[in-house]
Amino acid sequence: MLVEKLKEIASARGMSFQMGDEHWQNLLDVADDANKPFAEKVVHMLLFSEKEATAYGTFGTEKETYSAVFLLAVKSAMTDPDFDYKYEAYIQPLKLLAKSIEKEEFTMCENLVLTNYSIEGWRENYLDANVDCVEVHITAEYYG
Repeated sequence: MLVEKLKEIASARGMSFQMGDEHWQNLLDVADDANKPFAEKVVHMLLFSEKEATAYGTFGTEKETYSAVFLLAVKSAMTDPDFDYKYEAYIQPLKLLAKSIEKEEFTMCENLVLTNYSIEGWRENYLDANVDCVEVHITAEYYG
């Protein structure tokens, strides 16, 4: 349920989408747009996992809960001058993108109600692809 929604979001926003554990994400093959401004970079949504749970209430009512962890990432350069530059050039715009996804993509979902959405931090020069990214944790409940 949540995987499909995240795929839709990535596609609608022109992002690449890849899912799998960290060892699969490490195989990410990205175009070298490290020297381009943020607006011209390809943003990659890297989904690590999705968890599903069903809760049963009185009279057999069901509530399905989906949780996921994903990264929003862009290619960066090992030669970037310092972390302040990385934060301003990559991390801050990625945080703004993550917040816009929260505010714009989950407000009108049919039967999918966002219950938690948090930016858990960032990573720099991550994976073999050398990306800077923000980590997002999301939980949504489905009432079908």
